[in-house]
Amino acid sequence: MGLGQIFLIAVMAVATLGGSVWAADSIFSDKLLEMSLEELMDVEITSVARKVQSLSETAAAVYVITSEDIRRSGATNIADVLRMVPGLHVARFDANVWPVTARGFNSTLANKLLVLVDGRSVYTPIFSGVYWDVQDPFLENIDRIEVIRGPGGSSWGANAFNGVINIITKNARDTQGGLINALVGSGEGVRTGFRYGGRAGDHLFYRFAVSGLEVDSSRNSDGKEGADDWRQLRAGLRADWEPSAVDAFVLTGDIYGGEAGVRNFVPRMTSPYVEILDSERDVGGGHVLTRWTRRLHDWGELQVQLYYDNTHNDNDILSFDVDTLDVDLQHRFPLGGGHEITWGMGYRWIVSETEPGLTTSFAHSDRTDHLWSAFVQDEISFSQGTWRLTLGTKIEHNDDTGWELQPTVRLLRRLGSDHSVWAAVSRAVRTPSQGETESRIQSTVLPPTSTVPLPTLVVFRGSKDMNSEKVWAFEGGVRTRLHPKVFLDLAGYVNVYEDLRSLEPGDPVLVGSYLVVENKADNHLRGRAYGLETAAAWSVAENWQIKAAYTFLHMDLEAASRSRDQGSTSTERSGPSHQVSLRSSWNLPGSVELDAWARWVDELEALDVPDYFTMDLRVSWKPLENMELAVVGRNLLDDGHLEFKQEILQIEPTEVERSVYVMLSWRF
Repeated sequence: MGLGQIFLIAVMAVATLGGSVWAADSIFSDKLLEMSLEELMDVEITSVARKVQSLSETAAAVYVITSEDIRRSGATNIADVLRMVPGLHVARFDANVWPVTARGFNSTLANKLLVLVDGRSVYTPIFSGVYWDVQDPFLENIDRIEVIRGPGGSSWGANAFNGVINIITKNARDTQGGLINALVGSGEGVRTGFRYGGRAGDHLFYRFAVSGLEVDSSRNSDGKEGADDWRQLRAGLRADWEPSAVDAFVLTGDIYGGEAGVRNFVPRMTSPYVEILDSERDVGGGHVLTRWTRRLHDWGELQVQLYYDNTHNDNDILSFDVDTLDVDLQHRFPLGGGHEITWGMGYRWIVSETEPGLTTSFAHSDRTDHLWSAFVQDEISFSQGTWRLTLGTKIEHNDDTGWELQPTVRLLRRLGSDHSVWAAVSRAVRTPSQGETESRIQSTVLPPTSTVPLPTLVVFRGSKDMNSEKVWAFEGGVRTRLHPKVFLDLAGYVNVYEDLRSLEPGDPVLVGSYLVVENKADNHLRGRAYGLETAAAWSVAENWQIKAAYTFLHMDLEAASRSRDQGSTSTERSGPSHQVSLRSSWNLPGSVELDAWARWVDELEALDVPDYFTMDLRVSWKPLENMELAVVGRNLLDDGHLEFKQEILQIEPTEVERSVYVMLSWRF
């Protein structure tokens, strides 16, 4: 056992003993922790069935991060907040890049997880991943983050393959008045934010917010300074208007711009066969979204949503600009006999432009895509609501693979108010990205050897023959209050994968004085994965709560007999087999809060990334009712550790360093 583990055990032991003493007399508790275990069972979510339902009535593996969880986590960005969710693997590649995935297949642009902000998709069609550095809203505006592990394709369509993350912001009614915060410290740089909310009459509420950050570069594994510094400015607004008892309108919008540093290893055909190039990735974009909800009395509820989104990314490796227009209609109504029908349809128009860079180019610089979709689901309640059966499917048509069908069957049984069990069978697909169908990426150059006397350029090449990846998921779970003060959420699954992306190497081709080997994208991998995900909460006392999470994942992939792919092993071993998270939130006398968060993540064997064990500490004090001062130490158990490495593009990773920062928040 290392010094880090010993230190953690000592800290938690002291916290446990001390907490028991303080909790013995409730006079020392300034306030109760925000959410009781009863409320935890009945927390409302909307992302599973596209309607409001309680967690205890949901036949899916769901974890809800509340605004209080975010505030007390000490995290400064959404990706780091997500580390508390069982079933997710979150790593930091460098100071501005985070690989985030659910149930395996992680990469810097993980492509099997759909991410939404207030129902707006934020994945890029270029690589079907998420640039987390530009998904950085004012954290104080977030109401909750709903995380679904497992397929969500029957509701949300393609790319909700292994999970859905829906970031839901607060109603403008709940953010009245002003808020200013400022953060400064080592490793976290400087971050500032301002928000103001007001009203116009009795039914219209609004807010606007501006925020900015500047983060210095980190160290690489050799202890040298990297090139991953990061700067960004953002402004956003939201308005909520309820002109009548049956109508509600929402308007959101934001605009952002910034630069993110990166160190590229550019392949060269002469010794040393690589050029180190430090460059800036210029990012920018924005969105406008509007949503109208109408309650139709006996005919349920109608909702229409429209949004426009633009994202721009410009760097030496590849530049692109993507415009998206999306319209979505949804109608929910009771049918009688315990049936509730939800149906809808949608259309998405995507225009993308790419410019070739030093290593990456696309077959077509301009491209327009059309996505048509429709879905229907029937939730059947019987035996006085103790049984709930959901049957649903979504059908889509895209320009690459044509028609796609994604059905689901879900069954839930409530065993009183404190216990429920559920099971589900679902099919989901992931459609290929533009990069997988049209790109050509120069990955690396292999120096000459005694057996191959010429340098060899290794190239990734997309293919129009690339088809959708497919999964059949078999899931089940239990939610229970084992004790009035102990809540347990347990989920297990077996996923059967077909037509996963493979890289098929071609024969070497002589081009002048060097060889070229192309790895072509195809669909010749298959396999299965199984896992276990556990979340638990223990209310030790009125002023002290402990939350724990554990994740187990095992994956077996194989190439088809006709395949020459050699990367199945690296894919199945690019994620941790085990992860543990333990958080303690403790309210002390004198308006003081003490939070501790310990994490252990298993090794990434295929990427040669060792396991790591770390802890964050947060102490906050409210000298005034409307003012909070917090001191946060993150990753305290070592000077720095590596969490991930790149796959195809050759980019330098940096270490996650120990950091300490101070944050001041003032509400007025």
